[in-house]
Order: sequence, then C-alpha cells, then structure tokens
Amino acid sequence: MANYALEFTGSQDATADEGYVAIASSGDIGSLVDDFTIATWFKCGDTRKSNYAPYNAGSWTISTADISMPGGWAIGRMAANRAPFTSVTTSCQGRMTFVAGDMSNWFAAYSDQDGNTGINNDGEWHHLVGIVDSGVMTLYIDGAAQAATADTSGNIFAAGSATVGRAMSNSNTYYSTGDIDQTAVWNKVLSEVQITTLYNSGEAYDATGIEAENLILYYKYDSGPGNSTLTDSSTAGNDHVGTLTNLLPGSPGVRCYTCAF
Repeated sequence: MANYALEFTGSQDATADEGYVAIASSGDIGSLVDDFTIATWFKCGDTRKSNYAPYNAGSWTISTADISMPGGWAIGRMAANRAPFTSVTTSCQGRMTFVAGDMSNWFAAYSDQDGNTGINNDGEWHHLVGIVDSGVMTLYIDGAAQAATADTSGNIFAAGSATVGRAMSNSNTYYSTGDIDQTAVWNKVLSEVQITTLYNSGEAYDATGIEAENLILYYKYDSGPGNSTLTDSSTAGNDHVGTLTNLLPGSPGVRCYTCAF
C-alpha cells in the first residue's frame, strides 16, 4: 500500500465546519494524565486564526477535546501571537509545544528554538514526542529532548475524548494548518532509547515494534484518498477508528496525499 499523510489546509478564517479527525471510543486516550507518551510526525503551516479573534489558535496534531475548560493536553505548535492558555502566555509563543493542565493550572514543554524560527516554522517534517513521567512533561523533537520541561504536580484534567487536527478552548474551536502522519499513543512512558528508535533518523518507524502491549492508538493515515475513516493499527485491540469530519470533496478541511513515510 502507498504511504499517505493528511494535510490540514484550513481557510484562515476559522469557519465552523473545517476538517478534523474524530477518534472513536477515545475515553482511554482522553483519560491519560500521567505516565504516557504521544508521538507524531508534523509539518506545520501557519498558526491559524481562530473564532476567538484577534488571536491565532496554534496548530495542534492530537489533543484531548477541550484544553482550557476544564482541561486536557495537546501537542503541536503554539500560536505565534498569543498562547491561549492562562499560565503559559509568553514562553512558548510560536514554538513546537506540548501543553497540558486543568481549569486553573497550565504547563508547557516547548522547543529550544525561539518561536517563528528554525524547526518551529521551516516547513519541514519533524518528529514530536511528548511524555509525562511521574508528573513531569518533556518534549522531544527529532529524537532530542528539549530543555524546557514542566512539573504538572498531577494537575492534568482527564478530558475523556480526543481529536486530531483540532483543539478547543473556552468553546472556541482551533483548527490546525499543517501535515500530520504516524500518530501514536502509549499508556506508558517510552525511554530515550525507544524515542530515538521511533525517530529513526528521520525515516518513520512502525510504532507496533515498540511496547506493543501499551500502544493504544496508532494512525498510519494510509487509508488513501477517497476514504472517510482511518484504521487504528495499534495492537492493544482498542479499535479507535478515526472519522474524517467535515471533509467533503472540495472542502478546505483536509487533503490526503502520498508522502515518504
């Protein structure tokens, strides 16, 4: 089968019907608050406008359903002109970011490079891994741990559901712009050696080869054009079918295309 990715194109005006992926039966993903790992390949576009004008939204790969009220987590790129989370409003603007928290407390692990420079917006594929290990968040980019970590002290809300290509904040919808591929979630903390293996020097590695019994979601995005669902290739038997939502032919939401992974 050919290899594909999803391109979330958006329209830059944050309409209500832009595309995202709804994850079926994702309560086990949304309930993750400690000792877990998220990994994805991401080629970021602009950090989008949102329906919370005049602020940009950021572009998030996989996130729990509502990341401000009452809380949850997300991984992707923070908005360039404002971070839409109360406790991390300046440090991670424009940066690749792993953010989490609850209604009162927000935390972020983010790129070593300044926002709007380098890997944050170079238009190239980058491998993002976020872990929470005994309450401490760390972001890895292309296999390398970033210096800015965060101690959540247990303050991550179990949101109960998850999506790809969309996040929520105070009932405002943040749709992503960029390309997403090879998204995986483990209910276990991967080691640095395993994260390096997963990055595989820039060549995508089959996630089922790492801690398969703890791999609870794995989208390869290889269903191909014309398909409205994504297959969950994880081996834990959770069957989190992904439904491409608001992705009618000709819509501005998402395009499936052939890529190298």
